[in-house]
Amino acid sequence: PQLTVSLNVNTDIDTQMKHPLIKNQVDDWQKIAKSSGVQVIERRKREEVTQALADTTTPDNILYFYCHAISKSLAEGGGPDDSTLVLSGKGHLTLGDLYLEAPLDSALPGAPLVFINACESAELSPLFYDGFVPYFMAKGARGVIGTECETPALFAAEWAKRFFKQFL
Repeated sequence: PQLTVSLNVNTDIDTQMKHPLIKNQVDDWQKIAKSSGVQVIERRKREEVTQALADTTTPDNILYFYCHAISKSLAEGGGPDDSTLVLSGKGHLTLGDLYLEAPLDSALPGAPLVFINACESAELSPLFYDGFVPYFMAKGARGVIGTECETPALFAAEWAKRFFKQFL
């Protein structure tokens, strides 16, 4: 069977970092696709991600997020449902948005491994995953991988490259 990988990215990171981190990762995945037949789907916008997560025919086996993330605790306004993945164009996708726009009654048929590689995640705490892990698991994910500490963008990019090389 063909492996389908979605790259759910924030291309603004390249501008912010003045370095082609996202471009390089997309290029690396395109090389993998050409050499191994892996299907790679790139999603940059919030709407593209929510549509894919709501679609019962989305083929993703790996859902890879390389973006910014913001976590909210129970004590903060909005609480955990206001925890956010920030995609290109400041496309804020909150956990609450996911429950409304890509509800749990539409499972992901590819049973994807979800990898949230949130660079520069100083605002990210383990509480972030208290909301996103149950959401993705209820959607049919086979597992969720993420960071629990501040992860510099350069490190995040290199770590993901090495991880996927070994994983695949």
